[in-house]
Amino acid sequence: MADAALLSPSDLGLSAQGEELQSLGIRAARARAEREVLQLALAQAGSNLSKAAKLLGISRPTLYDLIQQHQIGLDA
Repeated sequence: MADAALLSPSDLGLSAQGEELQSLGIRAARARAEREVLQLALAQAGSNLSKAAKLLGISRPTLYDLIQQHQIGLDA
């Protein structure tokens, strides 16, 4: 929870890359955030797609589509 009147990126669990984000469009920022969340879920699930999908609250086929869309490599 934020103690100050303004929220900072760290309050939301985001990295503080304000300079980069100022020049980023909404689509690029959304794609970047989505990719980071996918990678985090996959890491927490040990690259198990079923577990990662469950963590994210999406179906396994949707997760697979997002992995392909974001060109995320899966550890074999």
